[in-house]
Amino acid sequence: MELVDTVLGILGATALRVGGALVEDWGPPRQRAVLGLLAYRVGRWVPVEQLLDWVWAARPPDDPQSTLEGYAAKIRTHLKGVAAPATISGRRGRFRLDVDPDLVDFHRFRRLADTAAVQARAGDPAAEDTARQALALWRGDLLDDLTTPFADGARATHGQPARLTARRALVDSLLARGAHQDALSTLLELQEDEGPHDVEFAERRITALRGLGRQREATTYYLGMRKHYLDEGDPDSAEQVRAHHDSGLPTATGGTPVPHHPVPRGLPVDSPDFTGRADLLAELDVAAGLADGDPLRGVLVLDGMPGVGKSALAAHWGHRAQSRFNGGSLHVDLDGWDDGGVRPRAAVVDELLLALGRQVDGRGSPQEREVLLRQALADRHTLVVLDGVRDREQVKDLIKVLADCLVLITTRQRITSLTAWSGARRVHVPPLSPAESAELAARRFRARPPGRLAEDLLAACGGLPLVVNLAVEHVVAFGAGALSADPARLLDLGGEGFSVASITGHTHRLLGGAPRRAFGLLGLHPGADFGAEVAASCTGLPLGQAEACLSVLVDAHLLQPGRAPGRYRFHGLLREFARRRAGEEDGAARSAAVTRVVDHYLQSAATADELLDPGTPKAPRLAPVPGAVRAALPDAAAAARWLRDERANVIAVLRLAADTGDHARAWRLAHAVGTHYDLHGCYQDSLVAHRVAIGSARADGHREAESSSSHDLGVMLLRHGELEQAREHLDRGRRFAEEHGPPHALLAGLLHLGLHELRRGRPAAAVPLLERCLALGADDASRAGHTDLAWVCAHFGEVRVQLGQPVEAEVLLHQGRYHAEMGAAPAALAACLHGLARVHRVKGDLSAAESLATTALAGALSAPHRPLVIAIRAELAQLHEQRGALATAQEQARQAVADAENAPLARADALRVLGRVMHKQGKHEDARAAWTPALAAYVQLGDEVKAAVVRAQLDMLPHDITLPLARSGDHSGQIVDNPPRRPS
Repeated sequence: MELVDTVLGILGATALRVGGALVEDWGPPRQRAVLGLLAYRVGRWVPVEQLLDWVWAARPPDDPQSTLEGYAAKIRTHLKGVAAPATISGRRGRFRLDVDPDLVDFHRFRRLADTAAVQARAGDPAAEDTARQALALWRGDLLDDLTTPFADGARATHGQPARLTARRALVDSLLARGAHQDALSTLLELQEDEGPHDVEFAERRITALRGLGRQREATTYYLGMRKHYLDEGDPDSAEQVRAHHDSGLPTATGGTPVPHHPVPRGLPVDSPDFTGRADLLAELDVAAGLADGDPLRGVLVLDGMPGVGKSALAAHWGHRAQSRFNGGSLHVDLDGWDDGGVRPRAAVVDELLLALGRQVDGRGSPQEREVLLRQALADRHTLVVLDGVRDREQVKDLIKVLADCLVLITTRQRITSLTAWSGARRVHVPPLSPAESAELAARRFRARPPGRLAEDLLAACGGLPLVVNLAVEHVVAFGAGALSADPARLLDLGGEGFSVASITGHTHRLLGGAPRRAFGLLGLHPGADFGAEVAASCTGLPLGQAEACLSVLVDAHLLQPGRAPGRYRFHGLLREFARRRAGEEDGAARSAAVTRVVDHYLQSAATADELLDPGTPKAPRLAPVPGAVRAALPDAAAAARWLRDERANVIAVLRLAADTGDHARAWRLAHAVGTHYDLHGCYQDSLVAHRVAIGSARADGHREAESSSSHDLGVMLLRHGELEQAREHLDRGRRFAEEHGPPHALLAGLLHLGLHELRRGRPAAAVPLLERCLALGADDASRAGHTDLAWVCAHFGEVRVQLGQPVEAEVLLHQGRYHAEMGAAPAALAACLHGLARVHRVKGDLSAAESLATTALAGALSAPHRPLVIAIRAELAQLHEQRGALATAQEQARQAVADAENAPLARADALRVLGRVMHKQGKHEDARAAWTPALAAYVQLGDEVKAAVVRAQLDMLPHDITLPLARSGDHSGQIVDNPPRRPS
């Protein structure tokens, strides 16, 4: 049948009305498919990505943008011949068709079908004509030119349901005017197309048969359907069809049957792929009272971020629970997040009345209809799902009308005022767990060609069922390699109206001005989570206002509470969405926000460094940036916690500062944190910090800072056994200090060059360097000067032990102990006590050695100084080994190994001690398990002296093993504990 009053058809092949005639073959298939999708999304921008997903079942074109622009140009030529204005616009990777939606057959069809359904429920005789007008437009399936899974989904969710609505309305209108034969014929066609067991169709067929006087046939049909429902384990449908059958029987007095309103079953279809959520289903059972007996009356609220599956969970739980509600179930979509505004309460009341089988003729006032609804629900217990609620104001009066029901609300908003006002029980819906996401993807693939989502892609979906489903559809259509784990790509998957970007955009646009802008600016923060001070710095707001914005964003589920109180974080996809919103700010505003964030971390780190290492000279501070809020750090303990908790953020901000050219802050921030992280075992983070410092100091033109940064990197590399690289950086720092000073920088450079010689197994070469250090520091009576000399004495003492000079070593170490006490340097004091313990062990005074080492360990732990802690634990293990307390020795050695997880050289030294302790206990396999990785580490680090010792130890074991080959490199001595760096 030709299109009626339309110029563009997508029910069937995409058709144009040109010159009064309907034309289906007006262009090639792909052009027809493109126009079909644009008509389906009429009036809305369709991204290129969505056009590719929907139109191309095989490999997309090499240049999609150019291809689509060419198609659009050709389609525009054809549109000039239609009888109404219809234009295609293209802009920045998007296309849009502008035409009156009522001139597109599908949109007119849906309007007419919905109108017919309302008219039929109200008993309006016009329903039959309206339904027939709609059905006259049906030429074939929706978007018949598109064969991709996305088009299949549109047909299943919008095309066929709309046709079913129109056909059902036609049946109801025919029954209402007594045209029972026509109604029965239409019903038989319906049951053939949709399946014979739909309970509503069964009720209508019984009514039609009775209207034709075929009572016996009606009863036989009823009995067969009831048996089928009972056999299939569906007692609700069996009871519903029984009640409908009995309602048509004569009364006891032979009078007119009592009017019967069937129990409504109005929930959306339950997804066959629903996965997981066992804990939430149980929580809903408890909150609804199902666990203890009959369901309660009142309000339940399901809240969570967009795309997390709230509506699917409500439908699934509702289907599980609806047999417990004698009043059935109702569902209304409140469209609370639609840009067009919320649905009027009166419209919702009318929809509920119609679902209950009550006529709504519009003659009564809204208040009278609310009374009618409450009366209709009074003698029954009904589950009512209010889907997509925006806020308390939208539902507070409606909840009063539904007081006799259990109301289940889904919302993207954490509506605390509603729970406080109504006593509602709140159930938060988080993202799926990784296991649940994998199971959902597997279920989605079962009914499709075999496939899987790569682990990184599945993880990038962030546990959002919406994104997992869309990703599966995309992989099915285009293959596993067609979709990456890029959040920007996943954010747009599904296109306008379906993607996370689209549905989150509704929530974002409804925010107030300050929270809406704050959301975008917070996307510029590069770390995983943040606190209120960072939010204030990022937005430029006072701390109190920033905290208020954070609260609004958490309530809207655009931010999530962090893992610690007072912390906040983005879901991965929403972080990408926030960055897009930040892109709407002008460049100056974005740059200012980034500068404030960097300065927050710089000022906070500098304060932490002052509290934790007050005696060491610091880099000159920059003036604070207005609007940057420094972290509150009242004492050293708070400073240590801040450095620990913010470590990942600090490294991310360091990279951000360097990448954006803020080099003056980048190298200062690196100086403030680099050595602290190394001394706490964070080797990789310390490495990043020192390398950023060198590059940024060079870019900033600050030669002294560059030299100091190079020295610090050399110290760190030396500590971890990278001797060749360490020497290069230490020499660079020493040369600058020789030429430009200051003396303390030269002292630090010479000291670490001496330690380098000691590590290479050349203690004699270290002596002149360390003697020069003593001379340089002799006249410095400051706290920092005493600390420098304490470290020089601690390491000079180790050199003397290596040279077989324990008396000279003891003198130096006692001098170092004095300087450490004068400089209030607990780590340096612990290093001197550790050296004295070693001297006493060499002399055979094991009791004194153990006492000194135990005191040294306490000091190193309190400093804290991780490399020193590892070395002292290894020393204690050797002491206990010599005393024969092998169990205690084993415990200390194992703890040293655990502490050295991120320090390869220190870990190898501790493993060497552990292997020896195990060997002495006759635990040869445990000894092998310790010595084998120690040998591999020494070979990797080029320490052939220690590697040879471990090889010899392994050779003593009962069984042969394969040993790593030697690597050419320098020789090194025993483990030593390096002092902190000396910054410029």
